[in-house]
Amino acid sequence: MPKRGTAVRKNITTGIPRCRLPMGTKTHFLFMHDALDCPATKEVNMPFTIEHIKDPDYLLATFTGPLTMGVVREYIDALLPILEETGCRRLLSDSTAAQIQITSKDIMHFPKMAETSPLTNALKRAALAPDDTSDYEMYETFSKIQGQEVQVFTDRTEALEWLLSDTE
Repeated sequence: MPKRGTAVRKNITTGIPRCRLPMGTKTHFLFMHDALDCPATKEVNMPFTIEHIKDPDYLLATFTGPLTMGVVREYIDALLPILEETGCRRLLSDSTAAQIQITSKDIMHFPKMAETSPLTNALKRAALAPDDTSDYEMYETFSKIQGQEVQVFTDRTEALEWLLSDTE
């Protein structure tokens, strides 16, 4: 059983860790809960997934359900080992299907949270947001003030074009 705070490769449909995934160029990662006694028989139900898309090279984080600061912390704990393992430096974060339960005050802390690790501080991040992007724009502004490369989008195609471009 992996320790809490470690990411493991996991088959998304069966929930069994350390499976080879017949998904072509995608590597799927899910974060394991403490409550998981036997990974082969219990479902992990985290409100996010993190996929490594190898061609082109980027990570796709997809949030579903309630998005709270607790979920954000769990997500960062899951993201760090994936960044280290893959060496990937681009992240598309899609929260269009999430129910945002984070305050504006919480959002102001996101750039500082990213700054605590060289893996996340040097990460080029595209945030795919729902139509109301006011809080996301605040996140983008505070991140840029911290010298981080972050851009908010409502269109997936535009987000990927920016993320995969070589210009900063």
